[in-house]
Amino acid sequence: MNAITRALASLALVAPVVSAQSIHTVDALGGGDFLDVQLAVDAAIDGDVVLVKAGTYPGFIIDDKSLVIAAEAGALVTINQNVAIGNIAAGDEVVLQGLTLIPTQPPLVFSALSLTDCAGHVLLQELTAELPGSAIALFGVLYARDCASVAVVNSTVDSRNSVPIQFSGAIVGENSNFYFHGVTSLGSNGTDGTVMSITGGSGGSGLELRGGSALVVDGEFRGGAGGDGNTFGNPGNGGQGGHAIQLLAAMAGDPSLVVYDSELAPGLGGTGLAPAVDGLPGKQVEIVAGTLTEPAAFARTFSAAPVVRDGEMTSIVFNGQPFDLTWHIIGFDTNPTTVYLPDFLGAFHPGGAPTFFQYRGLLNGNGKKTFNFTLIPTGLDYVPVYEQALMYNATEGFVASNPVFVAFFGSQVP
Repeated sequence: MNAITRALASLALVAPVVSAQSIHTVDALGGGDFLDVQLAVDAAIDGDVVLVKAGTYPGFIIDDKSLVIAAEAGALVTINQNVAIGNIAAGDEVVLQGLTLIPTQPPLVFSALSLTDCAGHVLLQELTAELPGSAIALFGVLYARDCASVAVVNSTVDSRNSVPIQFSGAIVGENSNFYFHGVTSLGSNGTDGTVMSITGGSGGSGLELRGGSALVVDGEFRGGAGGDGNTFGNPGNGGQGGHAIQLLAAMAGDPSLVVYDSELAPGLGGTGLAPAVDGLPGKQVEIVAGTLTEPAAFARTFSAAPVVRDGEMTSIVFNGQPFDLTWHIIGFDTNPTTVYLPDFLGAFHPGGAPTFFQYRGLLNGNGKKTFNFTLIPTGLDYVPVYEQALMYNATEGFVASNPVFVAFFGSQVP
């Protein structure tokens, strides 16, 4: 029996833990248990999963509940209002998987996704979040305040079309701890000068961190362009370009940033109308307060289908440096958290006990290894699993990959 088969067969060991969890299906066309996500969230209890079919849905609020909200495999699920998550207790978790958040319907709110007072963990996986043109980005597209652990994986946050008012970052954190892996974050473009205010507006940051911490791996963070000076004949200066990342002081303590194998691109300054001057470009990292650490390392990645049913063929893929030694970490979802471990140049999201470590051998000369397998029936409706890779070579030592949340469903789940 190979390692993959043994790991999947071990799902039966957690039957007492997961068998009580309920699955709530949401289908805008009427083929599920509910027509919108909020109704399913209201009906769910801690540990339940909400499986969302393709369609467009209103926003929703998760308050003091430990839930998984996952898009069906291959489905385009669009949320057209703000999503808010708050008051998640220590040891609890919220997972958002595969959603597209574009609040185009009234009210045009200050962010696409807001997280507040989360002592537990929030995992945002394969999300797209953006504000449409004319939306007011008062707190950025993704805003977190007083959150202990927010992991954002393989996601895009786009603020380029929004109008920045207060906090200008596409992602804004206040006294919150982030882990970003494979994230693209694009700051808002400054507004052009007008008859009333002839100077172009400043571009927004890709990430604005006020206190707290962030680990950025395999990311692309870009500042927005500064706005041009007045175009109605009055000479106005161009606006300053946005910073890729900005570190700012906070009452609870200065922020810390660790970043490697990432592209940090400052925004260009806006064009001034002569004899006025062009705006200055932004910086890769603007440090008003806090610390920056830049290890010399390459990102490792791990990928797996996030929604799999009994009997389906699926794959897991390891990517690293050629001939890395590789381990596969499989953890079951009981009181998960994300822990940054500097000695492993990454963050672990083990998922809790039991957790299995399987040695996977060496990556090939292209730095890759793929395993294809069919999910063996477990007899359970739903098993939440975290998977991750740990790789090693003599030059860099141990480096952790991104975590991947996988929802294993029984074949009978609609």
